[in-house]
Amino acid sequence: HLLFTCIILGAGRCSWLVLLVLVAVLGSDAAFLQNQLPLEVVLTTPSQLLENSTQSINVENGQAFMAVFSRPVIPLGSDFGTQSLPDAMVPFKVNCPVPGMFRWVTTNIARWDPSIAWPTDMDCEFTWNTAMKTFDGAPLVLRGPRTVRIKSSRISFSVADIASASANKATGNQWNAYRGMDDDKFPEVPPDANITLTFSYPVLLSALQSALAVVPCCGSNAGSSQSVRVLPCGPPYVIVDPFAPAAKQLQQQQNSTCAVVRLSPGLPASGVAILRLPKGVRYNTVSGPTSNDTDVYLWGLRRFRIPLRTNFQQPGSAAAAVEQENTISYRRLLMWLPHGTAADVTTGALKAQMYLCKYDDPYKWQTPCNQVPFQLERANKGQLLLTVPSLMPRQHYQLKVAGSQAIRDAYGLPLEESTTYFFTNEPAADLSYPKLATSASVMVLEPDAQQRPLPWPVVYRGNGSQDYEAQGVSVWGFPEKPAKGVAVLASDYTQQAVQGLGTPTQRFVRSFSALTATKVLQLSGKPGVQLLGAPTRSAYEGLSNRVMVVQTDLQYACEWS
Repeated sequence: HLLFTCIILGAGRCSWLVLLVLVAVLGSDAAFLQNQLPLEVVLTTPSQLLENSTQSINVENGQAFMAVFSRPVIPLGSDFGTQSLPDAMVPFKVNCPVPGMFRWVTTNIARWDPSIAWPTDMDCEFTWNTAMKTFDGAPLVLRGPRTVRIKSSRISFSVADIASASANKATGNQWNAYRGMDDDKFPEVPPDANITLTFSYPVLLSALQSALAVVPCCGSNAGSSQSVRVLPCGPPYVIVDPFAPAAKQLQQQQNSTCAVVRLSPGLPASGVAILRLPKGVRYNTVSGPTSNDTDVYLWGLRRFRIPLRTNFQQPGSAAAAVEQENTISYRRLLMWLPHGTAADVTTGALKAQMYLCKYDDPYKWQTPCNQVPFQLERANKGQLLLTVPSLMPRQHYQLKVAGSQAIRDAYGLPLEESTTYFFTNEPAADLSYPKLATSASVMVLEPDAQQRPLPWPVVYRGNGSQDYEAQGVSVWGFPEKPAKGVAVLASDYTQQAVQGLGTPTQRFVRSFSALTATKVLQLSGKPGVQLLGAPTRSAYEGLSNRVMVVQTDLQYACEWS
């Protein structure tokens, strides 16, 4: 009937009739678009917003919330301008004390962006507006939970640095809060220390001053009477979006991720305490309260002992002792005085407390340990120079320091007993000739009138372990046909070419020795050519660290290319 009516009325009037029919249909309870295209959320960021789960969503940095709907929700152009949208046009709420901005990206995509990076310790809610309808009246059909928990990471802090004017003065700037003997506790906090803390999110220094506490720990009496003073590190550092309205307000707060802490009075020697940011503290105008206690450990002055060196770690076994970082490579050792010494302590008094000995068998710790003489000097306020002329490679030594109440460090702590075991390192294998003036492999020598032999020293240590390392040195002489030797090696240094040189006139094979040795080869001083080279351990190689020596009286000189 509609088609017949349109034919009679014509196209112009028929369009009005079709529109009236559609309006009647769309206005009914069983509207076509509502039944066939219901309003649903088809995609979200983060995706967990649609999951039927009791788990919270973790947010960080500038994490935004976005929802994509199955059909247009607002009329095109209805969100123009800067005025706030009515609640009916806002599909979700971020119920967190974080400044942010909501907008419709398109007619069916809604987005909320935080104006600042997500603060730490957030615990709040994301809520869908289940009463929302499209501009033409279709209600939202929500498939997931109406409310979702939002959480951010907890704040954390750590000790970034310890500075002490008194410790630096006592040691000539040799003091280190983090290095020492293997059973020392770090970081060491002298009485006048400035403790630099770094935080994972900006904190208000005023809130930190009220909240930070020193707590006793581990049976120590430290921490029961100390108060905390908080000072700024330097220029404030704020994580904000400078274009956001809330940013200026936060910048005026001068939040900082760094703070300097001083304890008064200082921790007692060998004491340990906890520096704590307690649970429930609001340390920032936008962050949530701390959800748990956050702690760092601080230790008072270490005991007065004398480490072999600042980074030496006492080995627990012979196998651990021979590791490269634990071995000693020199006969002069710089021993560390962690707190220097009192002004009246002499080097002779320190030496009298020391005993150095060498084990008969380096790998059997129960064998006798025989005393070794040494000299001791004061290198500077924080170091002693221990000189042992008889130290030998691949040996095991013990250094014992006896305690003394008469010998004290700059803080008045008495010298305590300590024992250090150490191995001396095996020098790396090496073999080298005299260096030529240039990188060329040819040396031209003119014999003198007496044609005396030329001493050619070769320095070596150990026999090496790699195939490419030299097994010794060989010399080939060509007094009558010098061009033969040059031609053989003109383009080939392989093992086959070396064999073509014939029997060496001189050769030696380096034998294993941890000590440096020198072999002197007597090269002929007569006219002719001699080649000196180092055959390698492997049959697949030829010469290693090759050196070619050409001796001539000039009538045999030839061009070399």
